Amino acid sequence: MRNLLFPKENYAPYISFNQHSGIFEIRGESHMEYPQQFYKPVLAWLEEFLRHSKSPIEFNFRMSYYNTGSSRMFFEVLALLEDRKAPVVINWYVHHKDVDMIDEGESFQEDFPLLDFNVIVQQQELTFG
Repeated sequence: MRNLLFPKENYAPYISFNQHSGIFEIRGESHMEYPQQFYKPVLAWLEEFLRHSKSPIEFNFRMSYYNTGSSRMFFEVLALLEDRKAPVVINWYVHHKDVDMIDEGESFQEDFPLLDFNVIVQQQELTFG
C-alpha cells in the first residue's frame, strides 16, 4: 500500500496520508462541485489502511474554507476514524479570527466524542501552500 498524496488544485485541498509516519493531513480549500466523487478514493484508501494497520494516527485538518458537500465527506472520514480500535488524534487548526471554522471544529468535536479531538486556535495565519 502506498501513501496517499493529492496536490492542491483550484477547488480541492492538498491531501497527504503518510502511513509510515502516521500523519494524515487535509489542507486548504474544498469546494468542488462533486465532493463525493473527489473523496471516494480518499475514503477507499483510508478504509483499506484502517483494516490493516493498528499504528497511531495524527489527523490534521487545516482548512480555510469548505462547502457543505465537503463537510459531509469530513464527517464520513471522522466516522471511520471513530470506529478504529487504535489511537487517533484529530487536530483541527484554525485562525483565531475565523469564528465559523472554530464553530465547525467544535461541532465535529461534539459529534465524535470518542475521538481525541483538539480544536487548536492559532494567532498566526494558517499557511496552505
